[in-house]
Amino acid sequence: MKQIIKNKRMRFLTFGAILVSIFTLGVFIQGCNSEEDVAIEKSKNIANSKEFQDFTTDFSEYQKKIFISINSLTEEEKENLYKNRNNDEMLMSFLEKNDLIDGNLFLQTSIYNFKNKTTISDLTTDEQLKLFTNNSLKKLKSNKKNPRLKSNTEIGMEPCLAKRLERGAYLEGMAYLKTIACFTAVHPAAIAICTAAVLVEYYYELDQADKAYEDCLSKK
Repeated sequence: MKQIIKNKRMRFLTFGAILVSIFTLGVFIQGCNSEEDVAIEKSKNIANSKEFQDFTTDFSEYQKKIFISINSLTEEEKENLYKNRNNDEMLMSFLEKNDLIDGNLFLQTSIYNFKNKTTISDLTTDEQLKLFTNNSLKKLKSNKKNPRLKSNTEIGMEPCLAKRLERGAYLEGMAYLKTIACFTAVHPAAIAICTAAVLVEYYYELDQADKAYEDCLSKK
């Protein structure tokens, strides 16, 4: 009789331990989901803010000016710029020669407002990257010129192009993050040089992505 009671007690304790474990796991999962939900909500609020729109717009405008200036270079000059993108004197000379200083200072104002008037600092680096990458991918995919293909009843994007757009969105997301990180510098000239280095590297990486895209198409 004592053994039966003992066995029942052991089963009860085991069952109780299982319940506690399930409850603890549930609380943990709920906590994770709650944190994720908060991050998603914060990201949405940031994406809808005026400061985010101003920053992304000003970044795109300045990026275009940098890219136009790089495109005006010969292949040899481009290669030299790539290799020396961490050379402060060369980058400052590039900015001055192409009249890119004022535009950079304007962008710095947007960065300042974005950092100080939104909750971007509340997000982790990965969450910030996801915010920018998703925004970039949405913008790229909305381009009506993107070729499409039909597979049964589903309409999807051409595989090589899909990879290119995803890569482009990631690179742009990283460029946003690196540009914001440049604002840790104190002097405006240092921020300008840092931003130039980021965008020169971004141009180079996009160039590599284009080559990979062309290579992908040639293998089809």
